[in-house]
Amino acid sequence: MKNLFNRPSKRRLFYVITSVGIVLLFFLLLGQRNTSVAFITLDDNGYYPSLIATGEVVPPERIHLAAQVGGRVQTLNIPEGEIADSNEVVLTLDPRDYQIDYDRARAREEAARIRLEQAQTQTLREAEIALAEAKEEFKKAEREYNRQRSLYQDEAISRSAFEDTETAFKLAQNRLETARVQYESYQPGGVNIQLLESALRESRVDRAAAQLNLDYTQLRAPDRVRVLELNVERGELVREGEPVGILGTLDRTEIEVRIDQRFTRLGMVGTPAEVWISGDPGKKWSGRVVETKPRADAARGVRTSIVALDESPEELVPGTVVSVQLIAREPEAAHLLPDKFITTKDGQTGVWIEHNGRATFVNVTVGQRSENGVVVRGELSGGTHVLEPDGLSEGRRVTINEAKEIAYEI
Repeated sequence: MKNLFNRPSKRRLFYVITSVGIVLLFFLLLGQRNTSVAFITLDDNGYYPSLIATGEVVPPERIHLAAQVGGRVQTLNIPEGEIADSNEVVLTLDPRDYQIDYDRARAREEAARIRLEQAQTQTLREAEIALAEAKEEFKKAEREYNRQRSLYQDEAISRSAFEDTETAFKLAQNRLETARVQYESYQPGGVNIQLLESALRESRVDRAAAQLNLDYTQLRAPDRVRVLELNVERGELVREGEPVGILGTLDRTEIEVRIDQRFTRLGMVGTPAEVWISGDPGKKWSGRVVETKPRADAARGVRTSIVALDESPEELVPGTVVSVQLIAREPEAAHLLPDKFITTKDGQTGVWIEHNGRATFVNVTVGQRSENGVVVRGELSGGTHVLEPDGLSEGRRVTINEAKEIAYEI
């Protein structure tokens, strides 16, 4: 009777255990299921800091011509009062020292190129021959070593004679290994080839820098201008950055922008700019900073920069209030993200990224916020997929679905 009574109970217990196992398996599989999430792909170009400020269209003004390298004035090519076309040489500094530097840099580059070519051909062939000779020498030494060892074991030769043979064998073995390493170092990707390739790249950079300095000995008109004033004479020595003349713009729209002193680096000469009529960003014009005025409003903490546009729109008459976005010339090791992609985990600020098909939390430092997004800095590289954080956990499987990629352009 007892066995009959317990049989249904055991069956029920079996059903309960099986049901619990199925439920646990279901949740386990659910946890491993890939989650398709919205994401942004980080740009390879890095983040270019920018600043939006208010500007006012002003009548064409003057451009200060400054020496970008030091030197002695050699020629004054355009007299005062005359018009210089865009990129025309206004003033020339003595280029001889810079020409010498360039010729030396070019010679170093050529020498580096020749060394690399020799290593890839002649030296590689020599290393290949040396390796073949070392292999042959090793084979002979190995045969002699084996023969002498057999004689020594049979007590047919002395111990000192065997040790001499053993030493010769080890030396041949070491020479073979050295020849093999040398040969491999001259293969594509080998250490010697990499060093020579690096030396060639460095020499090319040096030559480019020398070429740039040589080019700077010719002070050119940035646009079609009138030479209003030249405050140097032929033979006069000028320093790097020293003003040498004033040019008047012709048929060009200029905008005066006052910039908070904290961001004056974005108002430096050469900084790219985008301009649009305030309240109507549908149409924009490109330009760049051509002058930074020395005066500053200490009480308001601002400095003044002049932006010149690449064209002269009819809409931008003097007195028009415009919005100006100044964009840094060099990128920073940062990225711009929408605020919703930034979250916290265990009290740390960061973002979720996709790594090997799983969600991974990466700590970031949050910087300046703007209407375009938030500047973040951290271990984030171009091409990384930053995920929308809702519902993510460390190690959760995620699927990068191109249909859910968010186009995010700054």
